[in-house]
Amino acid sequence: MVIHTIAWQYFPPAVQARCMAALEAAGQRAGRENPLARLSLEADPAGSGRPGAAMRLELWQGEGRNEWSLGRADFHGRWIDWRPERLS
Repeated sequence: MVIHTIAWQYFPPAVQARCMAALEAAGQRAGRENPLARLSLEADPAGSGRPGAAMRLELWQGEGRNEWSLGRADFHGRWIDWRPERLS
């Protein structure tokens, strides 16, 4: 499991691209016996006007990548608006 919170926005684009490439490569090797999950709590793009940060889960388990929006949370954990929804 890879977890990151309020960090992605600070990575330069080249680092973000390398991280995504590594996740996708590991995801291609994942299966039912060795799944890969990515849990994130990250800010929306500037100017979105939405409160808090987006909570997301991505799961690779041999069938490609499945994604869920889990809701939103305060940047410091003071509140969580839990609204899980499968995206893919």
